[in-house]
Amino acid sequence: MAIRAALLLGFLLAAWPAHGQVSTPVTLSQNSGNLYNSEATAATNTAVVTTITPTGNRSVMLNSVGARCSAGTASLTVSLGGATKWSSDVAFVGTTTKTVSWIPPLTGSSGDALVVTLSTCGVSNTGTLDVQADQK
Repeated sequence: MAIRAALLLGFLLAAWPAHGQVSTPVTLSQNSGNLYNSEATAATNTAVVTTITPTGNRSVMLNSVGARCSAGTASLTVSLGGATKWSSDVAFVGTTTKTVSWIPPLTGSSGDALVVTLSTCGVSNTGTLDVQADQK
């Protein structure tokens, strides 16, 4: 036990920055500065669709999707370049925000459009879709 404590202390002291030194945090993913973050709410009994088409020869990177219904339930679908890359079951989204994140980001091929769809939440209900994306 004493050896473990000594090893842990040695590791912590070695990792601790010296006085006046600034430590650099670990970055999981780096944005290119071309963010395409959006929130959209559909009319009642209507699906919400967010489409992001990359500029030039770039690729869209989907970081996360959040969705909620005013009442009822709905499903989410993510397509890149016309092919479904991820989808949920029909009652995945409810009245509390459901979030799905991709680390690393879900990335399409060069020029592929990203389409995120929240199906209708039902008659007299609205749906809200939040999309956090970038392009590289």
